[in-house]
Amino acid sequence: MNVLYISGTFPDRRYTFIHREVEALRKNKVEVSFLILKPYSSKQSNFNGHACYYSGFNPLAWLVCPFLNLLIYKRSILFSFDLFKIIKGIDFKKTSRLRVILGAIFLESALYKLNKTGQKYSHIHSHHLFASTLFTPTIAKYLNSSYSLTLHTLSHYYSEPFLKECIQNASFTRGVTNETYMFAKHFKNTEAVYIPNSIS
Repeated sequence: MNVLYISGTFPDRRYTFIHREVEALRKNKVEVSFLILKPYSSKQSNFNGHACYYSGFNPLAWLVCPFLNLLIYKRSILFSFDLFKIIKGIDFKKTSRLRVILGAIFLESALYKLNKTGQKYSHIHSHHLFASTLFTPTIAKYLNSSYSLTLHTLSHYYSEPFLKECIQNASFTRGVTNETYMFAKHFKNTEAVYIPNSIS
């Protein structure tokens, strides 16, 4: 099984919960890779032995990759109805249209690198309900994968209808506190599990 984690940044030592999660998956023979939202100038292509796909600081690539994804791989975030759906689904008091569009541009470059490898992913996972998770359902659809979410807090960037759709379409939602677990459990058509970070 291959799992793709969507993250805003490279998981660093602050994200001990991701480190523990990934190590547990590795022990169970699950291959994990990362799709990073934030652009990096680093040549780093892996994280602790796991493949990482991210956008560099090349404005030409930012402009060209959406067209390449559309023409070669027949899928693009920027040239799709999904981007309008995401923009419509955000809470403008908490984030902006510009931030979402920039995120889509950076993801196009990262997705182009992923597409070139031909690697298939059976499942996608993301943490929190912020920038990276906004794109998780769309990327899962493009890669023909299921997806799941981990909720750490009830803070989010979503309008209520978009939040409901995102959680209901997930194959499962994990709550790391009783509050987030009960919140996820409230939504129908999705499996909610309670796994505290301290034992994950």
